[in-house]
Amino acid sequence: MRAGKGAVMKPGGMKQGFRRADRVSKEIKEIVAILFSRYASESNLSFVTITNVSLSDDLKSARIFYTVFPGVDSNLVAEAIDRSQGWVRRELSRQIQMKFVPKIQFFPQDESGELLESPKPFDL
Repeated sequence: MRAGKGAVMKPGGMKQGFRRADRVSKEIKEIVAILFSRYASESNLSFVTITNVSLSDDLKSARIFYTVFPGVDSNLVAEAIDRSQGWVRRELSRQIQMKFVPKIQFFPQDESGELLESPKPFDL
């Protein structure tokens, strides 16, 4: 049984090889990157690159990982990100068609991809 765009349907109706959390993570990454680069009222947010989004399997919690451009004070950027969390979540709720918008947390990474702050386990 075929299910469009090359995905094969498993018995029971599940698409093989595609997790909803992966698709939603990609969409969140794109939306947050656009929000920070184009629409943020704080200029420090335009110096942020969104590197990855990790979404819990139940889609209720999202960890958003970012880097800061070289030469920019990462502490000022982290403060701006903290202040913008409510705005980002509101914008996500407007742009993503989901029953519940995930709780978001931001975590900085250095250029090598190492986390500068350890993420807490997802709240289940």
